[in-house]
Amino acid sequence: MTLLLAVVFMALAVDTGRLWMQQRKLQSIADIASMEAAREIVGCGVDASIAILAAAGNAATRNGYDGQITQSPNMVELGNVTTVGGIRRFTTDTEQRAVRVYITQSVPASLVAGGLFGNQVLLHAEAVSAADPSLVTFTAGSFLLDIDTENADLLNALLGELLSTSLSLSVLSYEGLATADLSLADLLRVQGGVSTVHELLEAEMALGDLLNLMADGLAEAGTANGPAIAALEELSSGIGNDATIRLSDILAVSAPNEDATTELSLNALSLVMAAAMFASEESTVTISIAGLETEITIQQAPLLAVGPSEGDNCTMARTAQLSLGVSASAALPLVGSVNLTLNAAVAQGTAELTEFSDDGSASNVVIAATPGLTSISGSATLVVDPLLLPPTSVPVGINVPLNPGTAQNLEFEVPHPAADNLPQTQPTANALGDSLQNALQEDDILTLPPALGPLESLVEIAINTLLSPLLGEIGRVLLDPLLEILGVRLGGMEVTLHSIQLRQEKPLII
Repeated sequence: MTLLLAVVFMALAVDTGRLWMQQRKLQSIADIASMEAAREIVGCGVDASIAILAAAGNAATRNGYDGQITQSPNMVELGNVTTVGGIRRFTTDTEQRAVRVYITQSVPASLVAGGLFGNQVLLHAEAVSAADPSLVTFTAGSFLLDIDTENADLLNALLGELLSTSLSLSVLSYEGLATADLSLADLLRVQGGVSTVHELLEAEMALGDLLNLMADGLAEAGTANGPAIAALEELSSGIGNDATIRLSDILAVSAPNEDATTELSLNALSLVMAAAMFASEESTVTISIAGLETEITIQQAPLLAVGPSEGDNCTMARTAQLSLGVSASAALPLVGSVNLTLNAAVAQGTAELTEFSDDGSASNVVIAATPGLTSISGSATLVVDPLLLPPTSVPVGINVPLNPGTAQNLEFEVPHPAADNLPQTQPTANALGDSLQNALQEDDILTLPPALGPLESLVEIAINTLLSPLLGEIGRVLLDPLLEILGVRLGGMEVTLHSIQLRQEKPLII
């Protein structure tokens, strides 16, 4: 009887261990199949069900499963995952945000009894993985990375007007913002009351609260962000612009699984500029630099983009859409005076992520950039006032002929590790060359009355000594640096690739 009991307990121990090991292997197969299938989910309305089923089946077969993963009672389902009471639940629907794999396997119930009587037991395992495509963060229209004293003064004037406050930030502060990165995970950790990326993106807050949230997020990141944190705190203090904003207003997240974007890097200065411009949409601000006054109207703020490459119009960033109006005057004894009005309108440019590939040593990204159309026009009243002759007014038309910016595919090659080789910035062709100053001093941009008579030589002198230098000064001192700060290049555009994520850390969620 003792020997019989020993044999029974030995058989029980062996069968229990065998069944546990077979169940564990089946669960591993389901986990791997769901994760590999989830990588085929691309979002953006792209139906990837065929590729998803094929990826799940291939993964299961490759890991030793000898059944058909798509035949009942096995199944591969697409849907979404919701959290109710702290418990994740998978729901079958058409959203294609997650994939559920359910597989079964029939095995002998016992090596002893099963071998004698043929008894079988049906093991089953299931796993759910969230969508896990490769993701990219980029901006259309790069903001200043190299900031000198003059640019800092212009930034203080511009941001001060947009935020309705007075600023005196230093070059060091702006350089800190331009080089500081934070992630949505950093913001989630310091933003109370939200637990998902979607809730964070859609949470309404005052503009000052957003700047404070960014400062807390940079502090949470734990890197050397002291100058950037101090700058954000100064930007948010005494702010007079009471506009409300959501992160989704300036950050377009097109990933099928928004929570997968938490670790992607976002540039602090890009977020600040986009938020300030959004808070001042459809309003006009006036700034004065070096005696030149300009009115700026932001029709639409820029938009940063995060998402995958598949799908038309899936992951798209944009530049700001704006208009500028400049008024200036100058006078020169024995020559005359000039009163000038100049207007620049900049339409929206776009940048779309079209291709992404990775060969294990480097990631290759292609972004299709389309600059916005631009127009520059104006008028001047040239008063010729030579010695011994009465003053004479001459109307002058100003029109800068601009060719439309050329659409271009920008190719980025990012060696691994990607974080050590980003950000990268590439420009499209610029029809104006390097500077508006040169374009505004071209002779053919001016339109004069047809019959000037004896005034022709005097008007030519006034143009060469008054009007052309004034236009060049406007371009050099105001328009060139101001448009650069606003992330705009007339006749072209720049695209900055900020971060790349090949896979999220934990795509397996159930």
